Amino acid sequence: MNSLVYFIRPVGERDPVKIGCTTLIHDRLAGLNLWAPTKPEIAATIPGSYDLERRFHALFLAQNDHGEWFRWSPELELVISEIVAGTFDEATLPQPTWLQRPRKAKPDKPRTRKADRQITYCDEYLLRDIEGFLRKTGMAASAFGRRAVGDPAFVAGLRKGRNAYANVSRRVRSFMLDAANASPLHRAASLHGDTGSASLSPCGADPVNVEGR
Repeated sequence: MNSLVYFIRPVGERDPVKIGCTTLIHDRLAGLNLWAPTKPEIAATIPGSYDLERRFHALFLAQNDHGEWFRWSPELELVISEIVAGTFDEATLPQPTWLQRPRKAKPDKPRTRKADRQITYCDEYLLRDIEGFLRKTGMAASAFGRRAVGDPAFVAGLRKGRNAYANVSRRVRSFMLDAANASPLHRAASLHGDTGSASLSPCGADPVNVEGR
């Protein structure tokens, strides 16, 4: 089946004009009619392959809007008229060109350190567990921070709404678990089923069995 280069535009309008190539012109028109905001019509067709299509694209490159759609110009209207009249001379066309779709600009994303991406999403539970630990042990917040992570102001920072990185959160919970296991009071409480696992469990993990550790 022979291919055609077609010029299609909305009925009663000058543009936009689609310059394409197909072997099934009526199927192409029906396909465009499914999604086009206004009914399209065939303005002109000329026998030719994709090479001829690209030569028309090169001729009207300055009027290219997007894809195979072109804005109206007197030169474009003249070519359509000559094709309909059968007087168009293909020798006047330039060399073929490929239409390139404009690349979408990627928004600049703020660069973050790897540690920043490791912020734990359970800070509210971490602070709650620390407060419970401090109440049970009577340990001062500054002493806790110094012994757990080497920062006396650690707990004060959490109370002010600061975040804790995931690796810091793990260190803190490990410290609390080690301290709880070393506490005779906690071992006695665990025998009665009060292990305090809700406050000592790592965030997102199963409750820790302190007695069997």
